[in-house]
Amino acid sequence: MPIILGADHICTSCTSIEEGAHSFQKFGFQTTFEEYNLPVVEEKAPFLRKVCESHDTIFLKPTGGVSVELIRHQGVLNGQQQAPYHVLLGTSKDPFTSTKTDDIGVIGEVIEQALEIRVVKRIIENFKISYYQPIILGNLAPGIVLVTLACSDLNRASAFWQEGLGFQFVKKSNVSNSSWHLLEFISPIPAWNLKLLLLDAPSPQEKHFLDDSGWTCLSFIVTSIEKSIELLTSYNITDVGSPYSISIGGNSMRLCFFRGPENILIELIQVERK
Repeated sequence: MPIILGADHICTSCTSIEEGAHSFQKFGFQTTFEEYNLPVVEEKAPFLRKVCESHDTIFLKPTGGVSVELIRHQGVLNGQQQAPYHVLLGTSKDPFTSTKTDDIGVIGEVIEQALEIRVVKRIIENFKISYYQPIILGNLAPGIVLVTLACSDLNRASAFWQEGLGFQFVKKSNVSNSSWHLLEFISPIPAWNLKLLLLDAPSPQEKHFLDDSGWTCLSFIVTSIEKSIELLTSYNITDVGSPYSISIGGNSMRLCFFRGPENILIELIQVERK
């Protein structure tokens, strides 16, 4: 059995998780669980810009594609720092109260090149996040189907995601003015499949935190946190947190955070057997 089983969900911070959940439910996401006043454990504190005593969370699962976790850290949201992940929602519907921008930017352009589709970029001002979606409904799952990251060292980042986390190479750019790699994680659980698009572009080197605005952290299901960290250590991961146990959504699990290339945040989840 592989150590890393798949991409479980992506996190985003917001000041109103109830409003956020209502918006995602219009996309067809269903609330799996919601928890309030969860203590912020000591092991999580290094990954917050402003340490707080508790946080609230709502976990939303789509009919297809990666799930979303909305997190509120005592109403605190650092809107000055934008998290590094960019996401593509597979549906062309727009139930959010969002603003469409005519400029899809470099990220939107490489999504169009890699997936051979046309996309729009929308901004949700209330949540301080943006997302991309296809103009025309295709054969993509309605949830989070693709995550995009800018990388200052494309080959190094690609090696981390492929050799460290188990993504498979799909294709790379064939145009001179744009360098990118399209990867895909194929999981034994289809809901944990995820496409990843790495773009060769300047990337801010400052550290990212869970209470930044935007899409903050990508979470993977693993069979063993210790074996996963041992494997990933060869790829220069940093700030490896201490694993800790938590009961959430009726499940007991162990969690561990660390930073990968470009100081991005990644979470490992090991579900404990009953």
